[in-house]
Amino acid sequence: MEQLLENVRRYVKEAFTLNLGLKAIALVIAVVFFVVIRSQEQVERWVDVDVVVKPPAPERRLTMTSEAPATVRLFLRGPRSWIGQAKPGDVPAVVMDVSERGEGASTFYFMVDMFEIPTGLSVVRVTPDSIRVKMERVVARHLPVEVKTTGELTRGAELVDRLTVVPAELDVEGASSKVKALRSIETEALDLTSMGVGDHTRDLPLRLLDGVFVEPRGDVRVTLKVRWTQGQRRLTGLDVRVVGTSLPAEVRPPRVSVMLAGSTVALEKLDTAAVIPTVRLLGEAASKPGMHESGVEVLGLPDGVKANVISPDSVQVKLLPPAGRQRKPGD
Repeated sequence: MEQLLENVRRYVKEAFTLNLGLKAIALVIAVVFFVVIRSQEQVERWVDVDVVVKPPAPERRLTMTSEAPATVRLFLRGPRSWIGQAKPGDVPAVVMDVSERGEGASTFYFMVDMFEIPTGLSVVRVTPDSIRVKMERVVARHLPVEVKTTGELTRGAELVDRLTVVPAELDVEGASSKVKALRSIETEALDLTSMGVGDHTRDLPLRLLDGVFVEPRGDVRVTLKVRWTQGQRRLTGLDVRVVGTSLPAEVRPPRVSVMLAGSTVALEKLDTAAVIPTVRLLGEAASKPGMHESGVEVLGLPDGVKANVISPDSVQVKLLPPAGRQRKPGD
């Protein structure tokens, strides 16, 4: 039994130590053959290829209105060693030539020979391999500019007249279906929340559909004027005050009503106690006892508020003699 085990040990030792150089060479050759055979194995890989559209010449007055893909996916086949080195940029953009297409719908096919493939590789398939193409006639129209707004003016403010836009009309050109559907050319939204009372000017870009162009190009200028909203307020039973005389006075009628006009904000904040209908006596009338008739004015009104109607607008003032003085016949 011991002899058998010794023979086994010797055989195993000789298997790893005898002719070591030849065995190493054989191993290297085997590895090389494995690498070469594996590198030549045919495998597949996909790459995305950019699509560039070649449109019709401008003088043909045609435009493509269907959407072209940004890329197509190319499935390539070739040796593993080559496929592994292939990069997306190795395949140049494919040209989608619709320059000779006529008006209407048709199908465009991505053919294998349209792609510039690195040597040693082949195309298995293209996805998508075709797309629907729609060509439309280019038309022109003359359309008004419409200013779009967002938000609201400050409470109590309003626009004076309408917004003014320059230019008010533009020449529009584009695909027939898009241009014919337009009723106006809209601007980007004008935010009214930032508009205080006063005059304002803003330059706004236009909001255009893809494939629609305008002349002249550039922003439009919008002008607007904001003022406080105007309103009215009626005050009644206001006592009439007499100024300009030192004599005691009686007023007939002693009270009047007033219709005020101005901004709604000012009218709402109005201190009614400060609104005083007043009769102003001047010269001889201010020092002579007796009956006088005089117009009524309203004092104490804030800026932007005025008295439109005073009822009655004139009153009679009776000046009395100074206290302690007896009236004589004929006074």
